Amino acid sequence: PHPVGFSLYAPGAYIIGETAFVNEGDGGRLFKLSSTKTWEQVAPGPLNEALDDFTYNSNWENYSFAYGSKFYYYHDGTFNSVNVNNGVHETLAPFPASWREGKMSFVLGTKGYVMGGMRYTNGVFQNVNDLWEYNFVTDVWVYKGVVPGGNRSYGVTAVIDQKLYVGLGVWAQNGSRQDKHDWLLIDFSVPGTYQVLSNFPEDITGDDTYSVDNAYRRPFIVNNKIYVYKQVYSPFIGHYNIIWEYNPAND
Repeated sequence: PHPVGFSLYAPGAYIIGETAFVNEGDGGRLFKLSSTKTWEQVAPGPLNEALDDFTYNSNWENYSFAYGSKFYYYHDGTFNSVNVNNGVHETLAPFPASWREGKMSFVLGTKGYVMGGMRYTNGVFQNVNDLWEYNFVTDVWVYKGVVPGGNRSYGVTAVIDQKLYVGLGVWAQNGSRQDKHDWLLIDFSVPGTYQVLSNFPEDITGDDTYSVDNAYRRPFIVNNKIYVYKQVYSPFIGHYNIIWEYNPAND
């Protein structure tokens, strides 16, 4: 078992390289799961400070991706990496556009991607319809066009066999909002194309503890199946999770 409780306000778990890290959330302690399957507290230093930069005060969206022994994140106008093996911090090429809430990020091969999200503009939230590619080797950002399948924020992304599955989230424009139930398969080897898959079967409005923005995010993959979850609340039993499984083999 983990030695401490978790905050409800920060998604604490990250897989970086071959190691699982858990932050208590909002300035809490950092632990890693050792090769002997025991939890070890990470001593104060650059690794803790970097993780706090995107977990403290619910800034979890600033986390972008993990690649090799490094994780990459945005903080106070800079794009950064930290090596979990030695704590070395690097300030990298700046993100070329304005940062955004509810962005989606993922890794394909030797490239990381930041896609979509929303910004507060002229008194309302507006979706950002762009896709950016980051090259881990050259430290270069490249604009790759609009979000495949339409702009969205707070969507779910998962990569299997170098293909992207993306869906859910919300569309926001000019003060209007629409919950999205679609589910797409995107093959980046054929730019601009995508396949429409089975819609998500549940009504995602209403019973989640927080706003729909926070529902069904941070998916995980086991045996080539995708799992998404959200936390809901019942006055009779308190908080609990709803989990859905998606099988790409039969859609």
